[in-house]
Amino acid sequence: MTPIKAVLFDHDGTLANSEVVHFQFWRDVLADRGVGFLEDDYRLHFTGVSELNTAIAIKTRFGLTDSVENLVAAKRAQAKQFHATQVYPLMPGVEEVLLALQGLGIRMAVVSGSARFALEANLTGLGLGQFFECIASGEEVANNKPAPDVYQQALTVMGLKADACIAVEDTASGLRAAVAAGIRTCVIPNDYSAHHDFSGASHRVENLLEFLLWFRRHCC
Repeated sequence: MTPIKAVLFDHDGTLANSEVVHFQFWRDVLADRGVGFLEDDYRLHFTGVSELNTAIAIKTRFGLTDSVENLVAAKRAQAKQFHATQVYPLMPGVEEVLLALQGLGIRMAVVSGSARFALEANLTGLGLGQFFECIASGEEVANNKPAPDVYQQALTVMGLKADACIAVEDTASGLRAAVAAGIRTCVIPNDYSAHHDFSGASHRVENLLEFLLWFRRHCC
């Protein structure tokens, strides 16, 4: 087996406990248009779905007159207001895991479907930017997750082959993207994604600290 040189982390729901905040952004966008949006609806249908595809789906579902572009812009306005003063909280074990991987000489990247401004704002605000040599954003490739483009971009930037990497994901969409790029993937389901189909994963753990234990045993 090719030695693992890098861990490619998803951001939302993997490093950052942000799914509930993303729901709140969309809830507020829809409330401004007189539409109610339930958290369970978001959890079941939109966890791990890109902004663009979420906007397309909610426009159709709720019969909105806004353009898809206006809906995405409204959601991003919510996010920019949030990031001006706040950050998404970390998932448990993030700092310990990043420090441990850094100590092992493992290269790291963030590979996310989210907008770059949000990724950079959150990682900078949390003081985590130093750990990642690459931030690959889904808005900067032709096709967002579940397509492999954003993972392929990270591999190109880092000069790595897929079999030298492990991806860490929390959603079926992210898993499909990594697998399509030829990258072995460890999934960590959370409250928003526990119902997803993770049958294509190389491994499944309950949290990041468990991932670190698995990584030390099998990838070092």
